[in-house]
Amino acid sequence: MKVETGSIVNIRKSFFLAAALLTMTFGGVAQEKMSFHETDSLTFKAYLEHNWKEVIRLGKKAISDETDYYYLRIRIGIAQYSIGNYDQAIPSFKKALDFNQGDPVAEEYLYYAYLFSGQEAEASCLSAKVNEPLKDSLRIKQKQFKLYSELGLMTVPNADSLMAYNPGGGRVHNYQVSGYSFGALGISAKAGNCLTLTFGLQRLNFSIREQYQLPLLDPFTFDVSFAENSLYSGAQWYLKHGFTFLGGVRLLSGQYTWHDYQANPAGGTFPERSGRYRDLTLHAGLSKRLPFFNLGLSADVNRFKGNIYYQAGANLTVYPKGNLNLYLTGELSRTGIDSAWVSDGAYIWKTIMGFKIAPKIWLEAGFTSGYLQNWSENQAYIVYNNFDPILKRIGLNLISVDLFKNLDFSIRYNWTRRLASWEIIDDTGAAHIAGQLYPFHSLILGGTWRF
Repeated sequence: MKVETGSIVNIRKSFFLAAALLTMTFGGVAQEKMSFHETDSLTFKAYLEHNWKEVIRLGKKAISDETDYYYLRIRIGIAQYSIGNYDQAIPSFKKALDFNQGDPVAEEYLYYAYLFSGQEAEASCLSAKVNEPLKDSLRIKQKQFKLYSELGLMTVPNADSLMAYNPGGGRVHNYQVSGYSFGALGISAKAGNCLTLTFGLQRLNFSIREQYQLPLLDPFTFDVSFAENSLYSGAQWYLKHGFTFLGGVRLLSGQYTWHDYQANPAGGTFPERSGRYRDLTLHAGLSKRLPFFNLGLSADVNRFKGNIYYQAGANLTVYPKGNLNLYLTGELSRTGIDSAWVSDGAYIWKTIMGFKIAPKIWLEAGFTSGYLQNWSENQAYIVYNNFDPILKRIGLNLISVDLFKNLDFSIRYNWTRRLASWEIIDDTGAAHIAGQLYPFHSLILGGTWRF
């Protein structure tokens, strides 16, 4: 994703050719501590030769020898930028601006270093502070809106064998998901240079079979309807000094049917009932961007089916190369879930590795382990408030950025291991729970248009 604009090239050439008049008369290599003149001459020579590693080496040595000035920092920054180490280039350009406030070369390089290291909020904030000619140039490349959409299909390959499972021991009731589909549509907009707001809609349609197993009788199976609509609102607000506040709210409303067992001499009747629910999840997080690292803390409050669940998490993302070509994320969260299978809360571990596999194309691989139910993730964008908890999840995500002009695409596959439950009522009227693990496959297509 390395891009060098025409304005950067032109400014850089004229800027440093002027500096050549001050530096070309000096030479020599110091064996120990370099003088100012030696530093300036050698770094400028290496810069003209595009010997970026030598520029960085000489520059670091000069700084350790307490030689520091604008031209040195800007050369080091351009060298780090040119080899794709944007995270290290950022402090170099910032230091250059300390020496020469408002310098258009340093500001434009800093803007793109932010952008290419994934720090879009910082880039947007910087663009509001630069001089008008540069501001106009940067705004040409800065899109104010993003329209996104997602379509997904999920399926259970062994749904029939699950329905055939009979734990015995009395009257058995099971509400089995065999798959579902969903669609999402939303828009992100910049509300000022440091604040981005997101609004979205989502619809899920579940395919569900309900079954009663009564002693000495064939199973009673029903296809039932279940649909959920939700509204999402998110905010990303860049504060200062690498801190970003993240907020999210999702409101969910579902409507479903089920069959109520009523005993009679013939075995029983099953009148259909219907119900509704309204769920809510709130998210607040704070992240701190450092060279090669991003640290984050989060807290969520979820109200699902009338119960309140709290969760807290911490995450760390590492950028080993100082850019987006390779990144590793680890996240640990704890939720206050209390269910038939888990009490006193549960820990959830999520890890993602992403790497660039071709120009404008990335591949992400992820693994999640824990008890994913009555839990939310990704700034409350994804919510687990219904059916069959996930115990393990393995995913692959193929992402293309600007493969076509202003268009991004993604294809995401997830394999999950879920836990289905059977309610058993014995002859005394006591309730018991039996469970079966089963696989679940999902495929999600996404697209984003920036305008």
